[in-house]
Amino acid sequence: MADWAKLVDLKDIGEGMTAVTLDGRGYVVAVIEDEYVCFDALCPHRQASLIDGFLEENVVTCPLHGWRFDLQSKGKEIHGYRSLRTYETRVENGTILIKMENDL
Repeated sequence: MADWAKLVDLKDIGEGMTAVTLDGRGYVVAVIEDEYVCFDALCPHRQASLIDGFLEENVVTCPLHGWRFDLQSKGKEIHGYRSLRTYETRVENGTILIKMENDL
C-alpha cells in the first residue's frame, strides 16, 4: 500500500532542479518535458548531493564521480551501476504530491 504526501507547491519549483525536504528526507524535483520527476537527493554511490549535479535533458549527473542517471528510465544508471531511486508524482490543486511506499 502506498500513500500520497504533499511534497512542494508548484510556485516553489524553479527551472532545472529544486531541492525539497519532506519528513527529514531530501528529494530533488526536476521538470523534464513538462513532467515533474522526483528522485533521491543523494547519489547512491558516495552520497553526493545531486542538487549540485548537472541536468541535461533527462539525465542527471553526479558532481562527485560522474555517475549518470536516466530519469525517464526510473533512475537507471547508464553504465549499469546502482540506480537512483525515483518516485511517482502527481499534481493536485497547484501542489506536487509524491507517492510514498511503505518501505520508506
